[in-house]
Amino acid sequence: MKVVLNRKLQDILMRLPRTLLFLLMTSATLISTAEKPLISAADELAGILDTIRSDSITVDYPENNSVFPPDIVAPTFMWHDPTPATNWAIFVKDADGYVSVFYSDGAQHPLEIDPDAVSEANAHYRPSAYAESSRHWTPDETIWENIKRISTGKAVDIYIAGLPKSANGDPISLGHVRISTSTIPVGAPIFYRDVPLMPSRNTSGKISPLSKDLMHLMKWRLRDISKPEAPVVLQDMPTCANCHSFSTDGKTLGMDMDGPNGDKGAYGIVPVEKNIVIENQDILSWNTYEDTPDGHMNFGLFSQISPDGRYVISTLNEDTFVANYPNFGFLQSFYPTRGILVVYDRTTGRMFPLPGADDPRFVQTNAVWSPDGKELVFSRAPAQDAFASLKVPTYAGDDGEPDIQYDLYRIPFNQGKGGKALPVEGASNNGKSNSFAKFSPDGKWIVYVQAARGQLMRPDSKLYIIPASGGTAREMNCNLTPMNSWHSWSPNSRWLVFSSKGMGPFTKMFLTHIDENGVDTPAILIPNSTAANRAVNIPEFVNGEVDAIEKISAPSQESYKLYKQSKLFADQDQLDRALEIINQSLALNPYYAKGHYRKGTILLQMNQTNEALSCFIDANKYDPEMAEAYDFVIYYYMQNEGIDKAIDYMIGLLNRIPVNPLAEKTLADLYLRRGDHSLAIQHYINAAQSKRYPADFYGHIGSSLLKLGAYKEARICFERALEIDPDNANVIYSLGIYYQKTGYFEKATALFRQAVELDSNSGAHYDLGVLAMNENHLDAAVFHFKKFLQKRPKVTVARNKLASIYYMQGKLHESAVQYEMILDEDPENISALLLLSKIYATSANPQIAHPERAITLSERGCELTGYKQPVYLDSLAVAYASAGRYSDAVAMSEKALHHIHISATNNPSLLHHIESNLSLFKSRLEQ
Repeated sequence: MKVVLNRKLQDILMRLPRTLLFLLMTSATLISTAEKPLISAADELAGILDTIRSDSITVDYPENNSVFPPDIVAPTFMWHDPTPATNWAIFVKDADGYVSVFYSDGAQHPLEIDPDAVSEANAHYRPSAYAESSRHWTPDETIWENIKRISTGKAVDIYIAGLPKSANGDPISLGHVRISTSTIPVGAPIFYRDVPLMPSRNTSGKISPLSKDLMHLMKWRLRDISKPEAPVVLQDMPTCANCHSFSTDGKTLGMDMDGPNGDKGAYGIVPVEKNIVIENQDILSWNTYEDTPDGHMNFGLFSQISPDGRYVISTLNEDTFVANYPNFGFLQSFYPTRGILVVYDRTTGRMFPLPGADDPRFVQTNAVWSPDGKELVFSRAPAQDAFASLKVPTYAGDDGEPDIQYDLYRIPFNQGKGGKALPVEGASNNGKSNSFAKFSPDGKWIVYVQAARGQLMRPDSKLYIIPASGGTAREMNCNLTPMNSWHSWSPNSRWLVFSSKGMGPFTKMFLTHIDENGVDTPAILIPNSTAANRAVNIPEFVNGEVDAIEKISAPSQESYKLYKQSKLFADQDQLDRALEIINQSLALNPYYAKGHYRKGTILLQMNQTNEALSCFIDANKYDPEMAEAYDFVIYYYMQNEGIDKAIDYMIGLLNRIPVNPLAEKTLADLYLRRGDHSLAIQHYINAAQSKRYPADFYGHIGSSLLKLGAYKEARICFERALEIDPDNANVIYSLGIYYQKTGYFEKATALFRQAVELDSNSGAHYDLGVLAMNENHLDAAVFHFKKFLQKRPKVTVARNKLASIYYMQGKLHESAVQYEMILDEDPENISALLLLSKIYATSANPQIAHPERAITLSERGCELTGYKQPVYLDSLAVAYASAGRYSDAVAMSEKALHHIHISATNNPSLLHHIESNLSLFKSRLEQ
């Protein structure tokens, strides 16, 4: 037996249990040269391993028969061991029977967390108990290179043996996985977007996938998989710059941008080079398409550059279903329900529809070029309204989402002349939704996404492969659960990169090897693509060197950096410097609405209100939906130029963005304030047409319509709100008011009771108090009014009713307390002055009676009414009498009678009451 050991190998072997070491030493030749494995094993070793409980360890990653690229960094092996093992020996056995042995304590490396990507929406997340209990081993670079060398083109078996605490114990567990390394490298970098998953609600309750203030947290990276991490090539963008695409030759990049006048249809096209600069002249607008319907704003969905870089194809005239959800795992559903394919010719600058894919009866989208540029494959389905359903979806896959299923179609490009679109066999008419087709660069295969409905990042989405000419579709082996999407072929057609949530809600990036027969292998994680609490999406291979791009910059990016600096100076009250910096920012990107808004806020702090107004108007020029800007403009006009000017301003905004529910509601509020009730109703109804807002939005509109007497429309709003949030106490209360106003008192009462059960502080307590008071259930009325006033102590009408009930119950002290509280808030409350004076003047209880206070209260009431109202004059007469001032009481009663006669008041009971008091006071005076 020949033994040649170096110190590292000796250390490893000395950690092994003595019995296993003895067996290894008697059945193997140990060698530690660089050219050969560490241990050359005989057949006895395999038998030794087979005697250990081979099913006790579950190897979670990599999966059995995984194929690794030869140019990828080391993976992390993950397994679960239910035994008390505390350390593990890892044996790598090659096809010739040679075994390398390694040692691991199984410890997990701490997760890298981006603190800026933590929010209320995702802070609660913790990996599952199963994930947290897994054991890990990451080979170092030298070991991994050796493993790849011995597994290239052939499989190696990896055994993981669990070792007990005792140094002399036998192995107590064993797991096994077989892997290999391809002879074909990936050979190209991957460009991808690195994003935080931080859905948030704005002040109106609308959910956004990422707050506009946090857009700068998105990053774009270029990954060389042979390196441990990917450098950032683009960041600090003020917008999300959604989709990107590269020409097949890797020479041209196209990228969604935000452009002039808030143009969401802007698209940048630039040559690929080390330092890419996207200038304003590199940006086209899909909104220049001449057949865009009036009032429609094109986004240009899923734009793709042709293989030669001359053409770009996109989906225009689109109607798109977009729903944002609070669950960060699947925070958005997004897919078009209408749209046609439009081509942009970079040579001529012309935009034109592609005949055969421009039928408005269908949605035609997701077009992708064949490698030779002669045809396109796209997704097609019967067109429908994006928000036709009355049910508002609350999660991805909800029945309230449009039930749309796409089929893949192919169409000849024919130099832009198009042709007849035909369904792709195997990816159409299959009862599923088929989308996001991608040709392999060699033209042999198409990989696409299949789901129950919709497209792309669906929880149930899986990757399927078919021959490029069509045929039997095959579900790919690389699919994980849930979600597989956003895929791209390597230039050599042997690797596919895709995104999946199979390892947790934070989307990760994976590879699969695809052989010449279209057979793929289990998913390989591309490690360290981003922080553990961030997500990877839109990965795309770039046909070029691994460092083809080092930096991408744009005027908007540099502008945003200055924008952030201006805020820092403004926060430090260095306003002159803040103004100087924001002006520099706007010089670089004059179309950035938030920059104009920031400048306006700085000018306001400098008391330059008129100049600030111009900035807020500019902010709306570039973003008509910026509510914080038009809120100030309206306030200014209301204060200085009148409501008509404010209304004209909102009409102008709505002419630019016809579908703007918040602006519609704002305009309706203005019409209501001006007294134009019919116009207010019209715009409230317009605002309610959208189905994208939270329940309270529709509840507020319903309440406004109710005040205007538009009862039917109000009820529809309340019912829509309750579809979104069935337990919204405020909306239930408002619906109760609707039934109360329309005479359905039993329904109203039931809804009021439901509201207070859901929210003990609900305003419905007031209405329940009124109903109980009307039915003479005074104790119940007291309960509800007291509950109402606990939360709303300054609502005088409720306290007045509570005081009057106490008076009816003979609880004069409690009644007086309530009236005094009313007068504390409103010293000139005529009703409280009158009734409290009456209590103090007429009570037989010396602890309650207070003649002087009664006189003071009645005199104030008479002052407020000019000593002309008989009822208040009579009250003062009674107060004088209670203090023994009968001559004053007689005079005041006579004054009261005088005003009854001169005003021709027809109130016999009041007349009789005053005459009786006058007679009484005269008799007392004579005594």
